[in-house]
Amino acid sequence: MKAPANRRNAPARSIGRAKTRNTQKFIGKALRAPVAPEPLVIAGKLLRGDAISFLNFLHDDACKELCDVVFGGPDSSAGQMLQEFPKATKFHGYYHGCPGKLSNNARTKKRLKQFARRAYRGDPDRRGVVYWERIAWLLWNSYSDLMALRSRAEKIKQQEIKRIASIPAKQTARASYMRGYRARRDAKRHAESARYVLPEAKQRWRDERRSSKAQTDATGPK
Repeated sequence: MKAPANRRNAPARSIGRAKTRNTQKFIGKALRAPVAPEPLVIAGKLLRGDAISFLNFLHDDACKELCDVVFGGPDSSAGQMLQEFPKATKFHGYYHGCPGKLSNNARTKKRLKQFARRAYRGDPDRRGVVYWERIAWLLWNSYSDLMALRSRAEKIKQQEIKRIASIPAKQTARASYMRGYRARRDAKRHAESARYVLPEAKQRWRDERRSSKAQTDATGPK
């Protein structure tokens, strides 16, 4: 019987195992990455370093960029306050009513809100002191949340450094456990195979076979 026309000129298929290699079995490949392949970088520059004060937050360039993105620049009330607050760190009477310097009133959220209430009394926009007190609350919360994220990023960094430092000890303990496990496993296998290798075991096995056969001959087939 002739082969179909569409199969006659088909290329011959290669028979045999493909010459491929599973490289994931080896230590230096994908399944086992290096312990610390790159320098540890948790996040960007905003979340690096130690905690800073609210005044340093107002003057920090990276924090200014963040506030411009979040609060929208001087066109918003929060952006306006961010531009006016740094000036109040140097001059007593920058605002209405001479509320004092911001550097003496920026240690806590409560004192900052009291400062905003005094500073924006009689503001030209006639928003009221409660409104500006709430804007000050908004700025302080953005600062405190950023510091909380920075603290958390530093904690994650220290945890990772501690984990990397503990890897050699864990590998040593694991290797010791595996050596003991393999020794116990080999001893168990040797004991199981010895039942059929030792002369005493062979003789005991032959006696059991003869006894079983004699009992079967005595009782007859079932």
